[in-house]
Amino acid sequence: MTTPMKVAICVPAGDSVGTEFASDLTGLVAYQATRQPAGSSLQVFFSKGGQPAVQRCDLVRLALGAGADWLLWLSPDMRFPRGALERLLSLETAVVGANYLAPVSPFLPVAAKSLDPETRIRTEKSSSGLEFVQATGMGLLLTSAEVFRKLPEPWFMVGFNADSKSYFGEELYFCRRVTEAGYRIVIDHDLSKLVGRSGTYEYREDTITRPKAPAKARAAAPAEAAPAQKKSTKANKSTT
Repeated sequence: MTTPMKVAICVPAGDSVGTEFASDLTGLVAYQATRQPAGSSLQVFFSKGGQPAVQRCDLVRLALGAGADWLLWLSPDMRFPRGALERLLSLETAVVGANYLAPVSPFLPVAAKSLDPETRIRTEKSSSGLEFVQATGMGLLLTSAEVFRKLPEPWFMVGFNADSKSYFGEELYFCRRVTEAGYRIVIDHDLSKLVGRSGTYEYREDTITRPKAPAKARAAAPAEAAPAQKKSTKANKSTT
């Protein structure tokens, strides 16, 4: 794009954001500032709280009030390259973003082929180019401000599926609204390969994969492990 534009980076967050996210966001802003057309502006808006739907609506109002042309949605646990915004802007698509994994087991991709979130789309090593989807997450998603100006509020809310008697989040609700309004949602598989999520993970024996012991050592392992297990049990008792 060579036309000046106003971009609002919108981050719904809790009490804090991670250092990895802060580092990537700083890199993106610094990089974009040197690459955007003259007369462009880039603002970052945070909304602190525990109600994502409310926070996202507040961020839209802030962005529109600032005269934004585009809104870049980022989740505070995302990892992304510094050129992510430049790449998405170059696609000139109203709703476009990256595919990534949900942060809970079984870690499924967020993009889906239909409004049924079970029809997931994976970004494989062989995946490339753009793909139209019916739903995706907003961890790294660029939306035209026009979308929000045309759609009446609420833009985000928790939805309810009467057939399955289940609730769904504000991101899927937004996807339903925009597809019903005639917009097409696009994911960029090449960018998706460069993004990830950061955070804490509780490691347990049933959630990790250990390498198998060599054949000779395998037979001796039980006898060697027994004393250590006994000592560990005693220590555990003394601390409770």
